[in-house]
Amino acid sequence: MIFCLSARMFTLPGTRDRFKLNIEAFIRFAKSVGYDGITLRPGQLDQRTSSREVDRIAKLLTQNTMVCSFAMGGAVDDEDSYNAHCKLVDDAVRISCRHVQPSVRNASEIAWIRKLCDYAAGQDVRICPQLHDNTLHDTVPHCLDLFEKVDRENFGLNFEASHLLIQNAEIRGVEAVRALGDRIFTVCVQNYKKVSAGETPCLPGDPGGVDFESLFGAMKEIGFDGFVTHMSGSYPDMDNRAVCQAYVERLRPLMDQ
Repeated sequence: MIFCLSARMFTLPGTRDRFKLNIEAFIRFAKSVGYDGITLRPGQLDQRTSSREVDRIAKLLTQNTMVCSFAMGGAVDDEDSYNAHCKLVDDAVRISCRHVQPSVRNASEIAWIRKLCDYAAGQDVRICPQLHDNTLHDTVPHCLDLFEKVDRENFGLNFEASHLLIQNAEIRGVEAVRALGDRIFTVCVQNYKKVSAGETPCLPGDPGGVDFESLFGAMKEIGFDGFVTHMSGSYPDMDNRAVCQAYVERLRPLMDQ
């Protein structure tokens, strides 16, 4: 499996598309901790990104022997957002990335997602929204229903287990992986546990959080050997390097064994 890092923990407070580290510094940070690559979020790669900047990102990845697991997008619900995601597909290909992550929140967006899948298929790119609440891909049954409605071979899922745990979903963990099977195109990892006030972030290995050992066992059982992206936010009272080291030290052996 290929372990990558999202810049989510480096977002500036109150923003979603501005970061404490520029892309060059972020790539070097991820490599120094032990990741194989990165993920690019809006603000790093989006409709505003110039052609010259796309070429620079591709060069930085090559120079540092790093890859990009997926390019994150958003809603595809009109011609403008569709065109923006087509550009994201094009730019992803230029940096040798073959996964784009939009979101699908309303049934009216499904026709646009089909259209995006058709465009992406011409460049061997797969479209995979992340399992997330407040979407049409928030539970296993809803994901399976969405796969059927979109009805495209290159449409699947960026699987993330902690949302199912927080939701107390009927199907979660190992059972979720088995049910989704080969429609899991990529995987994201973060960890939360339920507390009286709701939920709180915890590190891998915490007994209240995701059972990553069983989860990765199930991933291997279904033949998954692709991108795994650490995408947690910042942790209270821990610096980002310490958080990342904890994820790499705990999860890398589960991927490699």
